[in-house]
Amino acid sequence: MKLKFQMPSNKPGSDHAIHLGIVRRIKSNDNKFLTSGILSHNEKNPFYPQLFHWCLSYLNVSFIKGRHGFLNRLLYLIQLGFFNFFLFSSSQYFPLTTIEHLLVNIIYITFPFSYVLWNSKNAGLSARRIGLILGELFLYSLFFYKLEGKPWMLVIITCLVLLIILTSQFATQMALLSAVFFAIFFNSYLLLVTPLLAMLVFYIIMPQVCTNYIRGQYNHKRNYALFLASIFILKARPSIYQDFLYDFWKKIKINFRRGCFYVLTNPIIEALYGFSYLWLALYMHYFAIQGEERSDLLIFSSIGIILFFITSFRVTRFLGEPQRYMEFFIPIYSLIAIWVLTPNQLFFMLFFNLLLIFVPKYFLRKEQSSEKGRQMKNEVIEQLGVLVGENPEVICTSNEHNLAKALGIFDYKICRPDYSVFYKDAHDFNMEYFALDHGKISPQAISNYMESFDLNMIILNNSIYNSSELPLLTSWSLEKEIGHYSIYKKN
Repeated sequence: MKLKFQMPSNKPGSDHAIHLGIVRRIKSNDNKFLTSGILSHNEKNPFYPQLFHWCLSYLNVSFIKGRHGFLNRLLYLIQLGFFNFFLFSSSQYFPLTTIEHLLVNIIYITFPFSYVLWNSKNAGLSARRIGLILGELFLYSLFFYKLEGKPWMLVIITCLVLLIILTSQFATQMALLSAVFFAIFFNSYLLLVTPLLAMLVFYIIMPQVCTNYIRGQYNHKRNYALFLASIFILKARPSIYQDFLYDFWKKIKINFRRGCFYVLTNPIIEALYGFSYLWLALYMHYFAIQGEERSDLLIFSSIGIILFFITSFRVTRFLGEPQRYMEFFIPIYSLIAIWVLTPNQLFFMLFFNLLLIFVPKYFLRKEQSSEKGRQMKNEVIEQLGVLVGENPEVICTSNEHNLAKALGIFDYKICRPDYSVFYKDAHDFNMEYFALDHGKISPQAISNYMESFDLNMIILNNSIYNSSELPLLTSWSLEKEIGHYSIYKKN
């Protein structure tokens, strides 16, 4: 079995096409940040961070499209390099022998959570890896600020927060939430000023982009919390705590394999097996610890656990997967582990973690695989490319949401539900979806795209609904049928 640490899947997810589409649009915009249409053609308040995509826009699109695995490997090496720079820079506080330095690197790369298949950083082009790098740099800078207390370090922290805001939504959430707890635990409330200063600089250098970002982020978080969560993440898993009381057993009884898949992807279960060194941090917390610096590391690690906890409830799960907040703290967990494990214990833990990496990964990959459906969808996308080529004037959509996302692999203008606008209530929001299913775009929404955005290509998944639900399609021509998909073109 060939071992590939932190490498992406050979089968990019739907987010891969979204990110490639953003790179294309920035490139077409003379390599400038977009002020409209980042995630979709009909987006009113573009809010998605663009710095990573702006950097990639200077590369050839065909290179990015075909070598996303190389880019992810390069970013991983950079991430590992920064971790080792942190180790060397902090050697006066955490002296390590050569062997210990090697072992702490091995610990760092053998956290099973780093290899979960659902994380888009492991499935094609994504900003999650660079967000993870910047989030770890943010934690490194906070640690040195705590130990040395030099005011100029706040400038570095502010710059890192600015880069995080421009690059990653999730890393921004981690930085904002953790800054509150760091300020409280370290009695350093100047840390709360750094995000405000970062946003001020953002507004000064790009006022329109910043205004759209603030408005769009507010609407996105509001829509997710009030409306989207109930038909998306909470529909799939009502409560990560209720799972243990009821849903685990119900799912396993109905279908054993899918039930086991459901169990393994519960955030608490993933935190237990994905961060198997975490118990070491807890061990050190309850037993004697020598040295202020090591006590500070325990505080850092506890903040990762706190962020998991506060984002694990129904009302807060719109903030993302709770276990992903803990991922930023893997460098801290690695350092704690090297102080606790004896060589024999380390060998056992490494063997155990390799099993945790490969056994669930093999099981989950088999459960996630649907080759027939994937091949048909790829054939539909290829046929659309044959019919209209790489024409940037194509404005299209599909009633299958993931397929609409995947069309971003071309330089097309894609219409799909817009999370950046203000919806007055759940009924208004749910009009975008068919049968209250996040994966299905409603006939009303597509009819609106046809009237408001001059669509000229539509792909219908007839297993969701057919053309009879779209009266405006009667004047369109049916170009191709592939399985249960139909490709329509405006005359």
